[in-house]
Amino acid sequence: MPRLGDIVMNAKNNYWYTHSRYSSTLTKNTEHSLKYALIGDPALRLKYPKYDIRLTAVNGESVDGEVKPETMARQEVELEGKVVDADGITMTDYNGTLTTTVYDAEVSITTNGYYEGGTDTDDKCKVTYQDHTNRLFVGSGEVKDGLFKMKFRMPTGIINNYTPALVNLYAQDENKGDAVGKNEDFYIYGFDESPADDTDGPEIRLLALNSTAFKDGDKVNETPFLVASVYDVSGINLSPVDIGHGITATIDGTTVVSGLENYFSQDTDGVSHINYQMGELAEGQHTLTFRVWDVLGNMSEKTIAFSVVNGIKPQLFRVYSTANPAKTKADFYIEHNRPDAVLNVTLSIYDMMGHSVWSTSLTGRSDMYKSMPITWDLTDGSGMRVQRGIYIYRATVSTNGGDEASITQRIAVASE
Repeated sequence: MPRLGDIVMNAKNNYWYTHSRYSSTLTKNTEHSLKYALIGDPALRLKYPKYDIRLTAVNGESVDGEVKPETMARQEVELEGKVVDADGITMTDYNGTLTTTVYDAEVSITTNGYYEGGTDTDDKCKVTYQDHTNRLFVGSGEVKDGLFKMKFRMPTGIINNYTPALVNLYAQDENKGDAVGKNEDFYIYGFDESPADDTDGPEIRLLALNSTAFKDGDKVNETPFLVASVYDVSGINLSPVDIGHGITATIDGTTVVSGLENYFSQDTDGVSHINYQMGELAEGQHTLTFRVWDVLGNMSEKTIAFSVVNGIKPQLFRVYSTANPAKTKADFYIEHNRPDAVLNVTLSIYDMMGHSVWSTSLTGRSDMYKSMPITWDLTDGSGMRVQRGIYIYRATVSTNGGDEASITQRIAVASE
C-alpha cells in the first residue's frame, strides 16, 4: 500500500491536460502542485482494507467465463462471492457484514467547458468521460466462512445500455478487519415482463423529526432532522431513471425535497433508513408528506404535522457513564434529539454537599442521537484524585443560538 510520501511525490510528478480558451495541451503539473508540502510522516500508510472481495457468480453464472452474465430490470438477482487473502485463497475464518452497492451501465458525461481564468464556456475545453451514475441497489448482508450471497430485485428504471454494470463490495469483520472489491463483468439489459407478484407499496414504519420519539404535532427546531424507516419485500426504488419514482418529502404541499435516495441505507434484515438534514423552515405550523416507491412501481406516502419554534432547547433523554462505579476513568454520553448537530456540551461534577469538583465544556458534532464522549479522569480541579464515594454529575447541552437543556445523574467512584 502506498505511503503518504509516495502519494505526494506521484502527484507532483504528474502530467495532465491543461485547457485554455483556445487549446488543450499536455503539460507538466508544476505550476500549482509544487506549492504544497506534506506536514507529517511521509512513511505513514493509509488504512486500506487488508483483504479482497471477489464476485464469482450472478444468478448462478460465473463472471469469469467468456460469456458474461446478464440480468434484467424487475428480475430477481443473486450475487455470490468470497473474501480472499493476498494469495487469492478464500478466508474461511472471515465472518462479518457486507455492504453491496450496484450501479447501472456507464453513461457519457461532458463537463461544462469553463476555461482557465474565464467565466464563459468553450467547446474546446469540454471533456467527456464515462461513469456509473445510476445507483440501483444498496443492501447489507452476511459473510460466513468467507462466502456470501446477496439477493435483491432489480428496479424498473434502468438505462438499458449494453455496457458493463458495476458492483462495489465492502465487508467488515471485527477480528479480521476490512475487505473491499468491485466487479464489472456482468450486464443489466432488457426487462422482465413477468407479472409482478407484489402490488403493495412500501411499509413506512417510522416517520419522525429529530428523534424516534417524535409524535405528530410535536415542536421542533428551525432545521429539523428527517428520520424515516421503510420496508418492502421487493425493495425500495433508488434509480433516478424512473422519473417521479424517487424518495421525496414535501413541506406544506408545495416545497418538494427530492433526491432523498442519496441518504439511504439498509440493515441486514432489509429495513431501510433515510436520514436527512432539512434546511431552515419558517416558524409556525407545517406539514411534511413523505413519499417512497418500491422497485415495481408501487407507492406509499405518509403525512405528519409539526410546529417550528426558533431557539427551542434540545430534548435530553438520557445521560450515562460507561463505568459506574468508576475506578480509573468515566466516559459520559448524552442521548438527545439533535442528530448530527453541532452541540455545546458542559459536564460538571459535584460532591454530595453540592461543591463543584470538576467541570469541562466541549463543542462538537454529535453521532446521530448520542453526543461525543466526555472523559473524566476522576480528579478534581487541582488534578488530585477524588475520594471514593457518590458524586453528582450534570450535563448541559445547547445549540448555537438556542436555549440550554440539562439532566442530572449520580456516579460512584471506587478505590483503584
